[in-house]
Amino acid sequence: MHAFCRAAFLSLIFAGATAPGVARLGETEKEMVERYGKVIMRAPESVIEQGRIHALADNLHFRLEGWNITARILNGRCESITYSKPGDWTEEQFRHVLESNGGRGQWEERKTATPKTHREWLRRDGKTAVWRMLQSMTLSTRAFEQAREALKAKAKEDASRLPKI
Repeated sequence: MHAFCRAAFLSLIFAGATAPGVARLGETEKEMVERYGKVIMRAPESVIEQGRIHALADNLHFRLEGWNITARILNGRCESITYSKPGDWTEEQFRHVLESNGGRGQWEERKTATPKTHREWLRRDGKTAVWRMLQSMTLSTRAFEQAREALKAKAKEDASRLPKI
């Protein structure tokens, strides 16, 4: 086996062994259940704005190989997903999560002031990925962020209406 092919093959095996198979942005609930099995908890994704709680999406919680995965379903598709696990993240785990959500080559890392505790990636199609030490890595589509902002704007508009007195 050519040295480059052997290195690439071993890299893929190692990456697969260090992080679970991951749900992908754009998948349906059915596809995620096929990948992980039963949803262990279902809860609304809410936004608190103008003193009220507003439902944004459905959260589906999964647990796989020590990882917690929360998929946010908006209009039938996963538009945001969070991966969390105990302990430090390895570069292979970052790469695996990004590759599973559109290919590592499509994600461009952006510089942050504290890269040991906070990292960010951006794709040309507007998808974002943010990792915070001791918390998690969250990937979101532009549609999810737009829905969140629209919900906040509507809440602000509703709060500014005059009462019919």
